[in-house]
Amino acid sequence: MHYRLCGIRAALVLFFSSTPLLAQTAPAAAPSPREQYRVYAPKGEVKGALVLLPGYGGDRDSFDPASMVTPSTLPARLAKHGILTLIAVPVRETQFESEAVLRTLDSMLTSVVRQYGIPRARVAIGGFSAGGTGAVRYAQFCAQRKCRAVPQLAAVFAVDPPLDFERLYRTSEVIVKRNAPRSNIEEESRLLQTMQHAFGGPPDEAREAYRLHSAVLASAPDGGNARLLRHTPIRLYTEPDVHWWMEERNLDYHGMNSVDHAALINLLRVAGNTGAELITTSGKGLRPDGRRHPHSWSIVDEPELVRWLLVALLPAA
Repeated sequence: MHYRLCGIRAALVLFFSSTPLLAQTAPAAAPSPREQYRVYAPKGEVKGALVLLPGYGGDRDSFDPASMVTPSTLPARLAKHGILTLIAVPVRETQFESEAVLRTLDSMLTSVVRQYGIPRARVAIGGFSAGGTGAVRYAQFCAQRKCRAVPQLAAVFAVDPPLDFERLYRTSEVIVKRNAPRSNIEEESRLLQTMQHAFGGPPDEAREAYRLHSAVLASAPDGGNARLLRHTPIRLYTEPDVHWWMEERNLDYHGMNSVDHAALINLLRVAGNTGAELITTSGKGLRPDGRRHPHSWSIVDEPELVRWLLVALLPAA
């Protein structure tokens, strides 16, 4: 799939680990009939929850420690503090451009909140790539009082997600026209077709649709949906390695998701959100097989992220 949007679309090699760290967690005995989610529940009292959304094409095992795309120890680390982790896949291949997908996610979370007795004020969400797009959009969905699962989210984070569909469309359009070496014209053309179908045309013909479905619209003075998160703690992780993108993909700053991240956090801070953070890294973007790629889950410092989440989820602790 689209390397800028969702990273690699590849088969996952997944194993269930029996390491001491993961012994702190237990997958739910009965996932949904379509295997759309997996629950890692702590032993004992459930004090809160984190919803994790994988990238495009990911499945409910995407954050297993042995994953070949997004290996993670977050579920195990959080379980030690009584925090349940829900790996949710409302639709296997989605860019979270549809409110229907957000409603499906909300139904899944509602079911898990009831089943485990999760305090509704202690739920956070995060995701990688397109899953990060979904995490931010779901937080905005809840801020509009459309969620049944929770009244609002305690915090949201996202790792290198595309957030401004207008910017994404125009970038893809330019890439196709340039037809430069190392550019995947076929993928960019499909992305353009997908957005035209989803939003009813290009941005110049369907501007309101792009405003409604983008997490941020940098060309709008108010940032579009950005304003909905002015009271929500939020972190965006990005590794803006422009030299890698120039050498490997013939892209510059305009083609990087990083510009969306800076736009959203800047707008929120201007609006008074002191809990809006842009986390930039350097040299941390590595895929599980050791290949260099700034669009990688590995840019996250997981122990530090856990500390941040615990402040939001267990404020009295």
